[in-house]
Amino acid sequence: MDQGMEFAKDYISKTIFKYIDEGRIFFFDYKSTIKEYGDAEEVSIDYEVIDEYGVPHDKTFIIRILIDNEEFGIGKGKSKKEAEQTAAKNAMDALNIGLYGDNNE
Repeated sequence: MDQGMEFAKDYISKTIFKYIDEGRIFFFDYKSTIKEYGDAEEVSIDYEVIDEYGVPHDKTFIIRILIDNEEFGIGKGKSKKEAEQTAAKNAMDALNIGLYGDNNE
């Protein structure tokens, strides 16, 4: 933005829109997918903070995901949400759940 609105528009159209047009996924919500899995399989999905460290404005969180009270993944992130997303992704990998909830990927 410090180079002007036209530069910003041009930059965005060249670097971001082409990926959107190609249908690329910028962010995948693993937590929603694992929740859908839990609902479909009628199992409980819970997240638990294992550890957090760092100064208050720059913490790191370690969170585990429990499926029916059994650990299926651990995630680390600079926010609880980021750590939960990583834990959910790791649980999906452990359960061999595809990106859209299918078990055949």
